[in-house]
Amino acid sequence: MLGRNYLLASLVISNIAAIFAVLLFYMLVIDEFDDQELAKRTITYLVFFPTGFFLLAPYTESLAFLVSILAFREARHRRWLTAGIAGFACSLARAQGVLICLLLAAEAARQYRQGKHPSPFFIFALAMPLVGLSSFLAWRYFAGFPPISSVLFTYWQRISTVPFASVLITLQRMTENTAESIEYLDLTIVALMVILGFLVVFRLSLPLTIYYWTALLFNLSQFRIPQPISSQARYALLLFPAFIILGQLGTTPRNHRLILYSFFALWIYMAGQFIMWGWVG
Repeated sequence: MLGRNYLLASLVISNIAAIFAVLLFYMLVIDEFDDQELAKRTITYLVFFPTGFFLLAPYTESLAFLVSILAFREARHRRWLTAGIAGFACSLARAQGVLICLLLAAEAARQYRQGKHPSPFFIFALAMPLVGLSSFLAWRYFAGFPPISSVLFTYWQRISTVPFASVLITLQRMTENTAESIEYLDLTIVALMVILGFLVVFRLSLPLTIYYWTALLFNLSQFRIPQPISSQARYALLLFPAFIILGQLGTTPRNHRLILYSFFALWIYMAGQFIMWGWVG
């Protein structure tokens, strides 16, 4: 009964967080580009991204997405106190949420170059993601839990590695015809994220570029036995600048249909696999 109640509570929290995350992301794109059509396309591509259904599943993706968007938007408006609180929550929701501190630092530097001196709360905002992760690790230690690295290896067979090592091993598995079908889809999404990452460099602000690439490299610094890039398609959901780029690319009806129909077809396939207890992330 306790496990069922926990699952139900997680599901409710995920769905509420997903709704607010989508609304907040829409507002962020409007703030940045003053373009409602771009905002609509960006949200559409996020929702129908092949692993977009994880935003409604009892995972931490929707909550981490919400607080990461909130942290950036609050920093953009120079509300450093709430940006720090959001950054703290982000690092508690997902370990890679600590990277939000880099985004906040880059945003403060951008504002400083524009003659806008950050308030004293900037230091608070910059420190809070680090405090959040440190607090979580300290709690685990004093509670007697094993290290996270041991848990990841024991239950999910995950180990740390250098970025892109998992991609190279996946390619080797494909040449040896030992890769499973889901690995081809995971690799396709990783390749898409890398391509979109280069467009982020040229089209979006430096803070978003720094956040995007540090988060992507962090994600790719994991290796799962025996499927090296397993879950990368799900981790891609938190790379929110990619969806802004997709929104920019979908300006023509042809491009819009190409992106949306491809995503929706894969969404149906992966959601079906997930419902039938298939491992898709």
